[in-house]
Amino acid sequence: MAAGRPVPSVGCMCRYPTGSWSPPLQAPPPDPGLRIGDAERERASTELRSQFTAGRLGVDEFSDRLDEVWAATTAGDLQRALRDLPVPRPTAPPPPFPARRRPRHRFLELALLLTFVWLLFTPGRPFWPIWPLAVIGLLWLIRPWRFTHQGAGPR
Repeated sequence: MAAGRPVPSVGCMCRYPTGSWSPPLQAPPPDPGLRIGDAERERASTELRSQFTAGRLGVDEFSDRLDEVWAATTAGDLQRALRDLPVPRPTAPPPPFPARRRPRHRFLELALLLTFVWLLFTPGRPFWPIWPLAVIGLLWLIRPWRFTHQGAGPR
């Protein structure tokens, strides 16, 4: 390292709940004067419905706040409609799919099985498994995807 340069310090090398090494990205709070659209109103009304079904709002208060949400024109209006309600926690991302296994080739498994049977029952005789393996090999050359099993993965 060059003289005069500060040495970078190593912080906590732990994983965040999202499974990544960096902190989760969080959207900054919207500017209260920023105009909103129907998508934001729909999200706010969905949040009000979930709070109503959780029993935090009465029928009259839910109706009044829903009217406030649909009449809102700025982000501040939406924040006033969602006042004194708990902030919903972001849902955890789904667990990642398991790593896909390497493809198993059924042709090789069959070749090993037939060779084992030949060695077990007719070791001194001609290698008879060559005929079924030749036919299957030709079929595999024509349509190789039929003899490959991809393993357990997402469907």
